[in-house]
Amino acid sequence: MDKSHVGMTVCMVCGEGVDILLDKQLRDRIPSRIAAMEPCDKCKSDIEGYKEKGIVLFVIKDTFFEDNALEEGSPWPHFHSLAVITEEAANRMFKDVDLTKRAMFVPYSIAVNMGLTSAIKRKNEKE
Repeated sequence: MDKSHVGMTVCMVCGEGVDILLDKQLRDRIPSRIAAMEPCDKCKSDIEGYKEKGIVLFVIKDTFFEDNALEEGSPWPHFHSLAVITEEAANRMFKDVDLTKRAMFVPYSIAVNMGLTSAIKRKNEKE
Protein backbone atom coordinates (compact mmCIF):
# COMPACT_ATOMS: atom_id res chain seq x y z
CA MET A 1 0.00 0.00 0.00
CA ASP A 2 1.38 3.39 -1.03
CA LYS A 3 1.56 5.67 1.97
CA SER A 4 2.42 9.32 1.90
CA HIS A 5 2.60 11.38 5.03
CA VAL A 6 3.42 14.64 3.24
CA GLY A 7 1.04 16.89 1.35
CA MET A 8 0.79 20.49 0.21
CA THR A 9 -1.89 23.13 0.40
CA VAL A 10 -2.48 24.97 -2.86
CA CYS A 11 -3.86 28.43 -3.53
CA MET A 12 -7.29 28.02 -5.07
CA VAL A 13 -6.84 31.16 -7.17
CA CYS A 14 -3.52 30.43 -8.90
CA GLY A 15 -2.93 26.77 -7.99
CA GLU A 16 0.57 27.35 -6.61
CA GLY A 17 1.80 25.52 -3.51
CA VAL A 18 1.36 27.40 -0.23
CA ASP A 19 2.30 25.22 2.74
CA ILE A 20 3.70 21.75 3.39
CA LEU A 21 1.55 19.39 5.44
CA LEU A 22 2.92 16.58 7.59
CA ASP A 23 0.69 13.86 8.97
CA LYS A 24 1.88 13.48 12.57
CA GLN A 25 -0.40 10.49 13.16
CA LEU A 26 1.21 8.47 10.32
CA ARG A 27 -2.05 6.68 9.64
CA ASP A 28 -3.51 6.59 6.15
CA ARG A 29 -2.29 8.32 3.04
CA ILE A 30 -3.06 12.04 2.88
CA PRO A 31 -3.79 13.72 -0.47
CA SER A 32 -0.77 15.30 -2.13
CA ARG A 33 -2.66 18.56 -2.84
CA ILE A 34 -5.23 20.06 -0.49
CA ALA A 35 -7.12 23.32 -0.99
CA ALA A 36 -5.76 26.16 1.13
CA MET A 37 -8.30 27.96 3.27
CA GLU A 38 -7.40 31.32 1.73
CA PRO A 39 -5.42 32.68 -1.25
CA CYS A 40 -1.62 32.88 -1.26
CA ASP A 41 0.15 36.17 -0.50
CA LYS A 42 0.64 37.04 -4.19
CA CYS A 43 -3.04 36.47 -4.99
CA LYS A 44 -4.06 38.48 -1.91
CA SER A 45 -1.95 41.34 -3.23
CA ASP A 46 -3.44 41.01 -6.73
CA ILE A 47 -6.95 40.97 -5.26
CA GLU A 48 -6.24 44.21 -3.37
CA GLY A 49 -5.23 45.78 -6.69
CA TYR A 50 -8.43 44.54 -8.32
CA LYS A 51 -10.44 46.15 -5.50
CA GLU A 52 -9.06 49.52 -6.56
CA LYS A 53 -10.54 48.96 -10.05
CA GLY A 54 -13.98 47.72 -8.99
CA ILE A 55 -15.83 45.11 -6.98
CA VAL A 56 -14.21 41.66 -6.89
CA LEU A 57 -16.59 38.73 -7.28
CA PHE A 58 -15.29 35.39 -6.09
CA VAL A 59 -17.29 32.81 -8.03
CA ILE A 60 -17.89 29.82 -5.78
CA LYS A 61 -19.26 26.41 -6.82
CA ASP A 62 -22.96 26.14 -6.04
CA THR A 63 -22.35 23.10 -3.84
CA PHE A 64 -20.90 25.39 -1.15
CA PHE A 65 -24.27 27.10 -0.80
CA GLU A 66 -26.30 23.87 -0.67
CA ASP A 67 -27.13 21.48 2.17
CA ASN A 68 -25.93 23.67 5.04
CA ALA A 69 -22.43 23.74 3.56
CA LEU A 70 -22.03 27.25 4.98
CA GLU A 71 -21.54 25.63 8.37
CA GLU A 72 -18.50 23.76 7.04
CA GLY A 73 -16.25 26.80 7.03
CA SER A 74 -14.19 28.52 4.39
CA PRO A 75 -15.52 28.93 0.85
CA TRP A 76 -12.02 28.90 -0.67
CA PRO A 77 -11.92 25.14 -1.34
CA HIS A 78 -15.05 25.72 -3.47
CA PHE A 79 -13.47 28.55 -5.49
CA HIS A 80 -14.16 28.54 -9.23
CA SER A 81 -12.91 31.87 -10.61
CA LEU A 82 -12.96 35.59 -9.99
CA ALA A 83 -14.27 38.58 -11.87
CA VAL A 84 -14.14 42.34 -11.37
CA ILE A 85 -17.13 44.54 -12.12
CA THR A 86 -17.57 48.29 -11.77
CA GLU A 87 -19.09 49.65 -8.61
CA GLU A 88 -21.97 51.05 -10.67
CA ALA A 89 -22.71 47.59 -12.09
CA ALA A 90 -22.53 46.05 -8.61
CA ASN A 91 -24.99 48.63 -7.27
CA ARG A 92 -27.42 47.82 -10.09
CA MET A 93 -27.12 44.04 -9.69
CA PHE A 94 -26.89 43.74 -5.92
CA LYS A 95 -29.41 46.08 -4.33
CA ASP A 96 -29.08 46.57 -0.57
CA VAL A 97 -25.69 44.82 -0.41
CA ASP A 98 -22.83 46.39 1.54
CA LEU A 99 -19.98 46.92 -0.93
CA THR A 100 -17.56 48.60 1.50
CA LYS A 101 -15.26 45.55 1.52
CA ARG A 102 -15.20 45.73 -2.31
CA ALA A 103 -15.42 41.94 -2.58
CA MET A 104 -18.11 39.29 -2.32
CA PHE A 105 -18.71 35.60 -2.87
CA VAL A 106 -21.17 34.78 -5.67
CA PRO A 107 -22.59 31.34 -6.51
CA TYR A 108 -21.60 30.01 -9.94
CA SER A 109 -25.27 29.86 -11.04
CA ILE A 110 -25.64 33.60 -10.34
CA ALA A 111 -22.42 34.31 -12.28
CA VAL A 112 -23.91 32.41 -15.23
CA ASN A 113 -27.07 34.53 -15.04
CA MET A 114 -24.92 37.67 -14.93
CA GLY A 115 -23.07 36.56 -18.08
CA LEU A 116 -19.73 36.46 -16.25
CA THR A 117 -18.86 32.87 -17.07
CA SER A 118 -18.52 33.54 -20.79
CA ALA A 119 -15.92 36.22 -20.02
CA ILE A 120 -14.12 33.85 -17.66
CA LYS A 121 -14.14 31.10 -20.31
CA ARG A 122 -12.72 33.47 -22.98
CA LYS A 123 -9.94 34.52 -20.56
CA ASN A 124 -9.04 30.89 -19.82
CA GLU A 125 -8.97 30.02 -23.54
CA LYS A 126 -6.44 32.82 -24.20
CA GLU A 127 -4.00 31.52 -21.56
